[in-house]
Amino acid sequence: MHATTRPPEPAGPGQATADTGSVDVPTIRAAIDRALVRGPSPRYEELVDLERLLHGHTILLLPLAESANDSQWRDSPDWEERDARLRDVRDHLTHGLGDGLLSAVAQVRRLARDCEVLLTYVAVER
Repeated sequence: MHATTRPPEPAGPGQATADTGSVDVPTIRAAIDRALVRGPSPRYEELVDLERLLHGHTILLLPLAESANDSQWRDSPDWEERDARLRDVRDHLTHGLGDGLLSAVAQVRRLARDCEVLLTYVAVER
């Protein structure tokens, strides 16, 4: 198993969060694009670096998205859908790359899709 160093875990609901001004959308978007590019799989070492990057972006965006969701009407269909998706994102942060190239590619792509969703929830792309 390959060990990776991880940034601190995201703040829980109700804890202090960064403001949306600290979100560097072009940098996050570039990492997402790199992760979702079609073609031959990158080397495992490259995936390790990309996973660390996307993990960090997810940690930055997750509390912002949770805060944005908390401003929705609780128990509405939109709130419930987003809340479930945010729980999935939080769970994805606990998964590592695994030992193989296939599992590493899957995890990196999962984190990239999570970042895409979080950007829409935070609405900083507009």
